[in-house]
Amino acid sequence: MDQEKIGKFIVELRKERKMTQQELADLLVVDRATVSKWERGIYIPSNEMLMKLGSFFGVSINEIFYGERKNQYNDKKIDAVPLNIMRENKKKFRKLLIFSTTTIVLLVISFLTYYFLNNYNSIHVYKIYGSSDDISLNDGLMIVSKEKSYIQLGNIDNYSKNDIEKVRLFFKKNDQENNIYIDFNNVLNHLLINNFNYNELFKYSDLKNIINNLYLEITFTTGNDSVIKLNLEKDFSNNKIFDDNSNSNIDDKKQSENKNLDIPKYIEENFEFNKDFDEYYLKTERSDTIIDHKFNVETNLYTIEEIQQNSKISHYDYFLLDNSLMYYQLNNDNIENNFTFELTNKQCIYGQCDLKIVEYFQKNYLINLK
Repeated sequence: MDQEKIGKFIVELRKERKMTQQELADLLVVDRATVSKWERGIYIPSNEMLMKLGSFFGVSINEIFYGERKNQYNDKKIDAVPLNIMRENKKKFRKLLIFSTTTIVLLVISFLTYYFLNNYNSIHVYKIYGSSDDISLNDGLMIVSKEKSYIQLGNIDNYSKNDIEKVRLFFKKNDQENNIYIDFNNVLNHLLINNFNYNELFKYSDLKNIINNLYLEITFTTGNDSVIKLNLEKDFSNNKIFDDNSNSNIDDKKQSENKNLDIPKYIEENFEFNKDFDEYYLKTERSDTIIDHKFNVETNLYTIEEIQQNSKISHYDYFLLDNSLMYYQLNNDNIENNFTFELTNKQCIYGQCDLKIVEYFQKNYLINLK
């Protein structure tokens, strides 16, 4: 649509009636600035205003959209206005859908990338064990994440005849001993919780030294010490991208059919799916008429074409999103009897709406989608 041309046509219609913008605005109960924006082509009047303008100036909405009065030279072009609007709206909707989908995909990818980088291989579980001639430890456990670590050593098996006075857990770094835990009651099954960057028992950067250089020192009541180098064996880490038990045997056709949850059940069960066009289709016949049914997954547009033997075509476009019907008839490539009707409010948007055609569509096609 040429908004500037539409605006000039409104100016022309107003001046034919020798009216000012303010007078037209008062008649339509709008601001003068609104009329000015119409005439300058800034935006197009609403459907309600288009009907009022058409009724007052004695022109059709198609003529307003085309920007000229109908004559022998432009009558076919004006009759084709609804079809052109529909095509233009389809293009705009497709562009909007592509933009929205691309934006969503990029956001999802960004989120997944961020989540992956921050969480992949971020949790490790180690078994801790070690022994000497006097003592052994076999049921220790350490869990490490980027925020916290948990250490639980369990109980010590004491093979000596001496009582234990003190236990000390430490790691070596640059030949220096760094204490993690000291206990005088031989209670090693105490859970040690370490919050990194806050009240730390050790730093996250020390983990490598702890894994390779963790020691347990036992002090007996006799004053003798026994030091055990503990072994840390990795038992688990969240470094799997795919689940080994996932089922990869998915039916492609079923997956395509279910990707849009708004697809009417009648279409899913009776139509064939065309992956190349992202479209469901069905061909039926009735007496001397071939009927093509199509449902576009991307736009939720349900299209019916009744092709008669005399080459006359009745075309219905039903928009599920706003519950409106656009109809036109082709007779030797000439568009006849075209209109758009909103079913929810039972309102004729433009054209000479034929309620018999609307009722026919509802009875023969729309009823199947309910």
